[in-house]
Amino acid sequence: MTANIRSRPQRRISIGCGQRGVLGLMLLILALTGTSAQGQDSAEDFLTPLVNQIQFTQILQPIDLTFDQRMIAELVYDDYRDAIQNAIRDANREADQAGRVYIAEALSGERLLQPSQLRQIQRNVLRVYGKYLDIPDEQFELLGLNLKSVLVDEQGVGLDERIRALRRSVYLHPRHRHRDYYEYAGDGVDLLLLVEEAREEGNELENLPASELEALLTSYELELDAFLRETSGAYRRNRIDMRLARINRDDAAERAAVRDGLEIWRRLFTLNQQTGDRIAELAQQHGGEGLANTWRDRVQEANFAWLFTERPPDRQYEWLQTQDLNASQLTRIETAYTRYRGLRRALNEEAIRLMLEARTDHGAVVYSMMAPTEVPSGRPQQIYRRLLRNSGELTSLESSTTAAFEEVLTDQQRRAMRLSTRRAPLRP
Repeated sequence: MTANIRSRPQRRISIGCGQRGVLGLMLLILALTGTSAQGQDSAEDFLTPLVNQIQFTQILQPIDLTFDQRMIAELVYDDYRDAIQNAIRDANREADQAGRVYIAEALSGERLLQPSQLRQIQRNVLRVYGKYLDIPDEQFELLGLNLKSVLVDEQGVGLDERIRALRRSVYLHPRHRHRDYYEYAGDGVDLLLLVEEAREEGNELENLPASELEALLTSYELELDAFLRETSGAYRRNRIDMRLARINRDDAAERAAVRDGLEIWRRLFTLNQQTGDRIAELAQQHGGEGLANTWRDRVQEANFAWLFTERPPDRQYEWLQTQDLNASQLTRIETAYTRYRGLRRALNEEAIRLMLEARTDHGAVVYSMMAPTEVPSGRPQQIYRRLLRNSGELTSLESSTTAAFEEVLTDQQRRAMRLSTRRAPLRP
């Protein structure tokens, strides 16, 4: 148990003493611990990934298992799941002994803790979780080995490939869920999924010879799998290191954690860029520069999905295409939208170039919406100021495009467009 913690709960802070005091205490706790108002860190937040029952069943579907084999395979999964759940339970129990329960009591107003106590508790809790970080990888490898031991002869054909797909599904794809965050830069992009989409009927890689693409994708698949196996533990450890650095208010440690995280990011980003460029070369050979550029755009938009979200002029243009407008109106609208698309593309490309420069050349994650105090000194500060201007120029471009649309409409059409395309504010 952590020292200097009051041994019995403090009286709950009453509303009569001021809701502002309770709110201030909660905000302080949240700031120090990095937790949400709904709860605090738990082992489940760090002991990932976890293969679920559906995912495990899917890799068995192509295999004609006997009844006994199926029963054994289910036991293999049960052992895997139990091992992870036991580790989570043990880690949470140890974290509670390290003082985690006191943070919950402080959040509910049942215990009064000093900022220094909160920081020490969070340090202790994160160190507990750090002791268990290798278990998900160990159990994933064991799951695959035990499953192979159940199979005989040709039953194992294709299993390694399905296990690699499972690893991508549980290790990599969840990271792509963060693609709407400003600091996202392709952290969870899987080119195999992008190629699958691009090869659908009517898309840019539809007619690319499978024979020429197969060897390239096989090599990529193996390299990506090796990357995930080598870095998944470091990826989880980096999250712990980043949190500890911020709790300790250790700027040097935080910079080191950022650099370590960027090294993991760099390996995946470089692999995706190099493979994407080789696919673009094939697309150009068989379909021309237009198809190659469409593929490049697909990769870039996956890497920076938040930068390519639908903006007000896009919604307005889409709505205008459904209206009964005369030829003159349509021509002027098309001219304004074409201009908007070209200038927005240039602004996006500049923003991407600047953010990548900050990451690759200066070991810093910089984006326009971050607080000025978070930006490292030197060149990253210059990049940040330019990104701010870039964001402002984009906002100005949107306003001028909307004005150009409205200029060609009647009063009634303008009111209808505003009403029909109104949405909650989008991120700049």
